[in-house]
Amino acid sequence: MIDAKLLTLITLVEEKKYIKTADKLFISQPAVTQHIKALEKEYDIVIFSNKKTLELTKSGAMLLEYAKSIKEQEELLVNTIKNQALDTINVGITPFAFKPVFKRINKDNKLQAKLEVNLYVDSYDILKNKLSSGNLDFIVCDNSFDSSKYESVILFSERIILAANQTGKYKDTTRLTRELLQQANIVMPSDDTGMYQVIKETLKYKNIKLKNNILVKANSLESVLGLTKLYDGVSYIYESSLDEDYKRLDLTNFNPSQNFYLLYNRFSDQSEKTINFIKVLKEIGTLE
Repeated sequence: MIDAKLLTLITLVEEKKYIKTADKLFISQPAVTQHIKALEKEYDIVIFSNKKTLELTKSGAMLLEYAKSIKEQEELLVNTIKNQALDTINVGITPFAFKPVFKRINKDNKLQAKLEVNLYVDSYDILKNKLSSGNLDFIVCDNSFDSSKYESVILFSERIILAANQTGKYKDTTRLTRELLQQANIVMPSDDTGMYQVIKETLKYKNIKLKNNILVKANSLESVLGLTKLYDGVSYIYESSLDEDYKRLDLTNFNPSQNFYLLYNRFSDQSEKTINFIKVLKEIGTLE
């Protein structure tokens, strides 16, 4: 779910008054103030240039844009993919896997025509618990997993690339040297993601050492992109996650990729549902 502090920022900018914001969010007015102060401390910025008119600073505007993108993503997930179906399939997707996977399973609306699929996005650990308890049928992830507990199918592989803001300090840069990378503000996926582990191992293998960097960790793609703009830095993302607001940066001899997996319980009693789902994924081209 969206961080309550970010939701407070969005609501405050919309309502223009602290008291109206508090009423709408069912919190106290001091809590609204505390949320804004906490955001300023967390991101080391000033959000409002004028606290009476609530005029945003440049950094405040970037943070608001980031908050809105998180909220929109959450609203998208609430609206599940539904239609006439052979089965209702409950699928959990880890945050960094969502956009690459959703692009493929939603391609030409073919999946909805064949199955009723409910999608849930959450951290890998939470999804594993839901899978074990039977609240999910499958997990789609880019994480390593315990093969003694889970059966798996490789859906596809995706390249990991470097990205930067189209209008920021790297707007005229197409290729980063190691020296430039070592001086950059870098936004990394959080430690518990499969992408982070691949990046970490690739940097080690290529003997690329980050020295004087400001390193920021993020737990979702939207957070990575928002923080990339906020810090005017570079970030690691999956290739299909690049959009028009960001540009790709090449780094010599850095071409890691990561597999995306479909996981299900090894001892689950739903073989027919599993076979049907995998068959549909093959038909619509999600499985390579």
